[in-house]
Amino acid sequence: MKHILLFRSGIIDQSDQKALNRAYEDLQVKYDDANNDRDAVIYATTQLESMLSSSILVKFLQKKSQLYTVFSILFYMKREKIELSDIIVQRLEDFVKMYGIFDNDMNIDGKVTRNEKDIFDNIKKYKLASSEGLNKQINRMIRFNTLKNFLFNEDPEYINSQKSLLKKMKDKLQGKLIETVENSLGQIEKDN
Repeated sequence: MKHILLFRSGIIDQSDQKALNRAYEDLQVKYDDANNDRDAVIYATTQLESMLSSSILVKFLQKKSQLYTVFSILFYMKREKIELSDIIVQRLEDFVKMYGIFDNDMNIDGKVTRNEKDIFDNIKKYKLASSEGLNKQINRMIRFNTLKNFLFNEDPEYINSQKSLLKKMKDKLQGKLIETVENSLGQIEKDN
C-alpha cells in the first residue's frame, strides 16, 4: 500500500499513520485507478530489479531511505515517460560512489569548479537528509530533488563536472588513506 500511496500522492510526511489510514479509507469506498496504480508499482519494481545487477546499487538500496528515494525517482520517470537507460543507471552508480566516498570532514574547496562545488554541497545535503528524520517530508524532498537533478540534468558542463568531481573525491580519499597508512607506519617505527 505504501508504494501505491507514494505513486498516487508523491512524497508526503509519513511520520505517523494518518496518510496511510486516509488512503485506506478513500480506496475502500471506490478504487477506479487500481489497474493504473498496479501497473505503476509493477513498472517501478521491474525497473528496480534491472538495477540489481550492480553490486554498488544493491548495497545502497538495502537502506530503506535510499530505496524510498529511488522508488520516488522511478515513479517520477513513469509519470514523465522517461525510460530507464544505461546512462541513467551509470549516473546513479556515480552518485552512489560519491555518496559512499563523502565524509563530513572532506574539504575540496579551492580545487573545484562552481558546478563541482554545487554537486558536492548537494551530496552533503543528501547525506544529512539520509541520516536525520528519515520520514520528514523535507528530508525526503531534499533526497528526491538532489538525485533527480543529478540523474536528469542534461547540461554537458554539469555532466562533466559530475565525472571530474568523482575523480577528485576518489583522489582525496586515496590521499587520506595513504596518509593514514604512513602515520600508522611512522607510529609503529616509533614504538619499536
